[in-house]
Amino acid sequence: MVDGLFPAPLIINPDVGEEVVLFIRDQTPFMEQLRLVRPFRLMLNAGLGRNQFAPLVFLLFWIQNPNNPAADFAAWDCYLNPKDETWIALWRKLAGQSHWHLFLVGEHGEQREFFEFENTYGLDETLDTAIRACENIPTIDFNRAKQLFMDEHSIEDLFAMQ
Repeated sequence: MVDGLFPAPLIINPDVGEEVVLFIRDQTPFMEQLRLVRPFRLMLNAGLGRNQFAPLVFLLFWIQNPNNPAADFAAWDCYLNPKDETWIALWRKLAGQSHWHLFLVGEHGEQREFFEFENTYGLDETLDTAIRACENIPTIDFNRAKQLFMDEHSIEDLFAMQ
């Protein structure tokens, strides 16, 4: 398992059933700094990208810096193929939940913290817009599209693409 931010189906409460949760995995000492951030505010920016290989959706998650709310404390980028129905369905399930759950996972897969956020992210609308915008654009090779997009755009660029 690699470090980063990713979604996964999980049952936290048997009365609720399966839901999609987010994991941030970091096996470096930075995890200890991250888990102590208060208030811990998960933010989301989303956008569309395109190159000769495919269109893509980027999701930029960040934790707001409590000492400077205009800045980030940490950030993670995720890329979605708008034509991959399986991945879109996973993110749609998250988008439809009333609350999002985030697990911080450190060394050796150990849970370091857990947070719950009211879902005010508007991810469903983002996915709808992205799918409509990309429906007539062919996907030649999503992995190459993602790699090229990442090579050409920094996290700072993604912040600017709001």
